[in-house]
Amino acid sequence: MSCLGSPPSSPAQDFVTVGVAILRRKIWTDLGRVLPALLGSYTLLVLIPVMIGTGGPPAPAALWIIAIWDVLWCALAANLVLRSRVGLPIHPTEAKVVVR
Repeated sequence: MSCLGSPPSSPAQDFVTVGVAILRRKIWTDLGRVLPALLGSYTLLVLIPVMIGTGGPPAPAALWIIAIWDVLWCALAANLVLRSRVGLPIHPTEAKVVVR
């Protein structure tokens, strides 16, 4: 029974880890830098508990929570697409490193 909770929480934990790394390393300087951490945190702290509490998508609360989750995914995707078209650094090796 415990393995049923693993699939949604594992990517969420990865997004939190990557989001914290992006925030700490200051690789991205725009508002999009908070999106990976926000998406992972939202999944762990809001989405999964509401799905467990309401029983899933037939409940209106569950549908609204999924809609907000979808908006976060779209914002992250738009940020990455915009980043690739404008030439903003996506990978840490492309970012400027300042040693003080």
